[in-house]
Amino acid sequence: VDYTADMGQVVGTLKAAGLSTAVQGNLDPFLLASNKTGALEAARMILASVRDHRCIFNLGHGMLPFTPVEHVDA
Repeated sequence: VDYTADMGQVVGTLKAAGLSTAVQGNLDPFLLASNKTGALEAARMILASVRDHRCIFNLGHGMLPFTPVEHVDA
């Protein structure tokens, strides 16, 4: 799922359709690269929105080359 989508809304749509398809995504790679605190908060919010659904948590797109390793470690 792209980082611009609301993961909770995606999960809600799947559940309403009777689907249990896993979702994957959707942390904003620009946020991760630029704001460690913001990225951690966004990660918590994403995980809370999918807590009752199967999810592969990762970036909504690939990692940016200038992303600080410390942000990823956090």
